[in-house]
This record gives sequence, C-alpha cells and structure tokens, in this order.
Amino acid sequence: AQLYFYDRFWDAVSVENTWIDIAKRSKENGYQSGMAKGMEKGMEKGLEKGMEKGRAEGRAEGRAEGLKEVAEKMKRLGIPAEQIAQSTGISLEEIGKM
Repeated sequence: AQLYFYDRFWDAVSVENTWIDIAKRSKENGYQSGMAKGMEKGMEKGLEKGMEKGRAEGRAEGRAEGLKEVAEKMKRLGIPAEQIAQSTGISLEEIGKM
C-alpha cells in the first residue's frame, strides 16, 4: 500500500511538472506573439506618422517654391517689390536677391 501511494505521489508530481512546463511555454509563446503584434502595429503607426509628416513638409515646400516662382514672374513684369512682398508674404530682402 505504501509503495502504491508513493508511486501515485510521484505520478502526481510528474503531472504537475508537466502542467507547469506547458503553462510556461504558453506564457512565453503568448509573450512573443504579443510582442510581434505590438511591434508590427507600432511600425505601422510610425510609418503612417512619418508619411503624414513627409506629405505636410512636401506641401509646405511646394507652396514656398510656388510663391517664389510667382514672385520672380511679378518682378520680371516690373511690379514693385513692396507689392510682391505684400502679395506673396516673401520678405523684401529675398525679393531683392531674386
């Protein structure tokens, strides 16, 4: 009877250790899976923000270039620098350099 209970005890310990190992592996797999998903979402958000910022900067540069072109054309037409500055928002100093 003692040998029977001794064997049953170690069987129970073995089963318990198996469940602990399974739980640890599941936790590790879940952690790795969660990290991968989190990194993916973070990269997507970062890329999205970067693209938005790039578009905004591109638009701003495009507007500035467009205003300079208009100012140069106005200057060639003989329009006074003060009027060009007032119309485009470009400084008189920059208009003088054109």
